[in-house]
Amino acid sequence: MNLNLVNRGSFPSAGGSSIVNATGWNKAKDYTVVSLPSMRMIVDLANWDNSVAIQTTGQSGHAFHRHLMLWQQEKVASSATKSLMLMP
Repeated sequence: MNLNLVNRGSFPSAGGSSIVNATGWNKAKDYTVVSLPSMRMIVDLANWDNSVAIQTTGQSGHAFHRHLMLWQQEKVASSATKSLMLMP
């Protein structure tokens, strides 16, 4: 795996603790951001497949995998290679 895919460097980050881009920092130190949102999403309720989301790397697997963001049941089913049915 190419680590440059997920380790892209440090970047400045704005935000605050009470806004959508909620970031956290330690003001007793140097204000370096120590926490940030793990997931953000824009949802098109008229067309779920037109929705986009971002997660911090390491949680969602390969960012460019073709199965990463499928929403419609038909599209999920048609692109599945296997399925597991859990029965009580």
